[in-house]
Amino acid sequence: MKQTKFALLAAVTLAGVTLINVARAQAADVTPGSGIAVSDDNKTPATATTTAEFNVKAGKLTLDAAPDFNFGTKDGIDINTIMHANHEAPITQISSTDLKKHSDDHTKTGSINQSATDTLQVSDYRGVNNHWTLSTTMSQFTSANGGTADGKILLDNAKLGLSDKVIDTNTSNVIMTSADALSLATSGNQEGLFTVARQLDAGSKLELSNLKDIQNGVYDAAITWTLSDNPTTKSVG
Repeated sequence: MKQTKFALLAAVTLAGVTLINVARAQAADVTPGSGIAVSDDNKTPATATTTAEFNVKAGKLTLDAAPDFNFGTKDGIDINTIMHANHEAPITQISSTDLKKHSDDHTKTGSINQSATDTLQVSDYRGVNNHWTLSTTMSQFTSANGGTADGKILLDNAKLGLSDKVIDTNTSNVIMTSADALSLATSGNQEGLFTVARQLDAGSKLELSNLKDIQNGVYDAAITWTLSDNPTTKSVG
């Protein structure tokens, strides 16, 4: 028992010596009384200025979600309506929730949200003075039976928050810029410091042209959304 008590006492003593030595080593670099002195009459205080700092790491520019578009009715559109789906009688968008054709085939790092079939969302957290442009192109509408058609989707002004935006077959169109997005955001936001999201679940219209060999079947067109960094962009809406 005595040996045990001695061993414990030695351990505590050594620990105490170590702590004391560390404390002395930490304070040895500053000579006591060498600092800024309060005046002898105590009217002038001793003051010093130090610094608080943090380091900002720039984020990324990302296309988080892009919408599908479904037109007509769940049961299909009669051929007479299809053949006359021009600017005077466009086909109305319906819900894309059950479309189940949302695809993300790009090769960049990350992926768009494939469950958000009616959402368009762009995030930019690279910092102020950064700008971007979002544009689209669309392929022809095709079906397994060989029928084809060109199309123009007129995005709903109220849903998008911008006017006269279209997605067109074989044509690149600017849908939104960072300046446009800023106009849709709450006050106090700046380009490079926020997310813009729009629900395009209804209201868009589809016009068709150059229809060929139209018959019973499903017609699909691939929409490519391209988000690009731009040194400077201005609203085009």
